[in-house]
Amino acid sequence: MFKANGLYEIVKGESKLESMKSEEEKETWKKKDAKAQQIITTTIDRKILLHILNCETSCEMYSKLSE
Repeated sequence: MFKANGLYEIVKGESKLESMKSEEEKETWKKKDAKAQQIITTTIDRKILLHILNCETSCEMYSKLSE
């Protein structure tokens, strides 16, 4: 789902907010990250969800889930 929605680089940490230069790029990145977070939170079991709710980015969520 991440690749199909153009979110894979954000989730894997290959694209980071800090590397975005313009405000437009930053806003686009934030929207994509929010979409990735939505995908993660709506597709996992509630028991697991509790462990990632404190994460701030989809990359953090994905990393924690991968562990």
